[in-house]
Amino acid sequence: MSGSGRARPRFDPMDDATRARLDDLRVRQGLGLFHPLVQAALPRKWRLYFEQPSGMPEVYPGPLNYLIDAPGGLASTAKWRGFRDFLAGRVVTDPEDANFPVMVAAVEALLVWRAGIAEEDAFWRVDS
Repeated sequence: MSGSGRARPRFDPMDDATRARLDDLRVRQGLGLFHPLVQAALPRKWRLYFEQPSGMPEVYPGPLNYLIDAPGGLASTAKWRGFRDFLAGRVVTDPEDANFPVMVAAVEALLVWRAGIAEEDAFWRVDS
């Protein structure tokens, strides 16, 4: 409490998705990677890493009452395919949860993006 004896009201206008986007921007800005001239000077694989879709939706249509541990940006494509298959299974077993179809679409966007990258530019782990 401050000197007035009143507690300050808690004000948090950001939802988790907004906070995550801001954190990502802060990290990129802190690394000096936010400026276009700096990004242009980075090696191609680094630029591609930052251009890669996250594989998870930015906004969820419903509340998340569970933890989803998605593979990271360097994970193999096979790992992302397995994650997509897991989520697709959840769409079938829990059809009333609107989040799972959105998650499947986000993983599909990442897989389509990776399919368009030349093999010599791939920065993620090799499928095993």
